Amino acid sequence: MPAILNTNMASLYAQKNLSTAQTDLASSVQKLSSGKRINSAKDDAAGYAVAEAVKATKNVTDQSIQNTQDAISMVQTAEGALDVVGKILQRALTLTTEKENGSLTSSQVTSINDEITSLFGEIAQVKARTKFQGGGSSLFGSSATFTTGDGSTTTIAIADLSTTTLGGTTGAISSSSTSTEIMSAVQVNITERSKLGTWQNRLNYIVDNMQTLSNNLADAQSRIIDTDYASETAKLTRGQILQQAATSMLAQANQMPNVILTLLK
Repeated sequence: MPAILNTNMASLYAQKNLSTAQTDLASSVQKLSSGKRINSAKDDAAGYAVAEAVKATKNVTDQSIQNTQDAISMVQTAEGALDVVGKILQRALTLTTEKENGSLTSSQVTSINDEITSLFGEIAQVKARTKFQGGGSSLFGSSATFTTGDGSTTTIAIADLSTTTLGGTTGAISSSSTSTEIMSAVQVNITERSKLGTWQNRLNYIVDNMQTLSNNLADAQSRIIDTDYASETAKLTRGQILQQAATSMLAQANQMPNVILTLLK
C-alpha cells in the first residue's frame, strides 16, 4: 500500500468495523435489557408479523375465557334459583298430599290452600329477583350470546319460570292442583336444572380448552419474541471484544500517516 496522507484507508476500515461492532453491541444490550429478541419490526420483520398475529389470537382467547366464565356464573345463578324453586315445590307437594286427607276440616283445608298459594306466589318473586350483573330483566325467559373463542360464539337460552311453565302439559299449578300435578311441576324443575347443569359442564370444557390454547399461544409467542439469554450473552461478549479490537485498530490506523513525517526528515 502506498504511503499517502489524504486518504487513510486503514482508518476507514477500522471506523466501519467499529461502527458495526457498536451497532451489534447496542442491539445485544437492548435485547438483554428488555428481555425481547424483537423490540421493533426491523429486528425481524417476518417474526414480528407472526408474533403480533399470535398475540391477537391470544388476546381474543384470554377475553373469551373471561366471557365463558361469566356465562358459567350466569348459569349458576339461574340454577341456584331453581334450587329454591325445587324446595318450594317439595313443600307444596307435601301440603297438597296432606290436604288430600278426607278427615281435615274445611278451615284446615283453607289454611293449607293459603300456604300453597303463598308458596306459588314466591315463585314469581324468585323469577323477578334472579338477575345477573345488574340487568333489568330476569334471567328466566332470556338468552345471551357469548364469544367463546376466535370466531366462535355460544348462545345460552334459559327457560321461563312461572306456575304455568312448571305445570307443563297439565296447565298452571295452583292450590287446587292435585299431588300428581304438583309432582310434572317437580319433574319439570328437575329437568330444567339438569339442562343448566349440562351447560355448566359444557362451558367448563370450553374454558379448559381455551386455557390450553392460551398457554400454547403464549409459548409460541415466547419462542418468537423472547430473548435467548444464553445465545445473546455470547453475542454481547463477542461484540464487546470486537468493539475493543476495532477501537485499538482505529487508534493504530490513525497513527499510520505519521510514517510520512519520517520520510520528510
